[in-house]
Amino acid sequence: MDQNTNKLIEKLFDQFTNRFDPHIKVMTQLNLANEFYSKEERGLLYIQYQSLLDLSHDAYVDMMKHTEQADVEYKSTDMYRGEHEHLKTKKVEADKLLIDFQKKHRLIVHLFNAKTTFAKFSYEE
Repeated sequence: MDQNTNKLIEKLFDQFTNRFDPHIKVMTQLNLANEFYSKEERGLLYIQYQSLLDLSHDAYVDMMKHTEQADVEYKSTDMYRGEHEHLKTKKVEADKLLIDFQKKHRLIVHLFNAKTTFAKFSYEE
């Protein structure tokens, strides 16, 4: 299936399922995922997505720690700017990997988010 056909199917699917109860929507997405991915593939993609989320988050935390721990005088040095630029580049690269994954595997991202949401419901009840 080519990229344009895949995008059209996802767009129509999103428009169609937005009218349903969230539980029915997830069941529909899971059935659709069964058509495109094996259970093992989905499991590996969930792990890959979680690791990309963690990578992006960790890069952000590192950048913020660097900013918070530096004093005013140090922030004005070339060394600080170089370190900060390196951390910023690391964050941008992590976000690019995450965004590329999200574009390529939208259905997996929807299911991952649904799993997270419904897992929270089971603990809150």
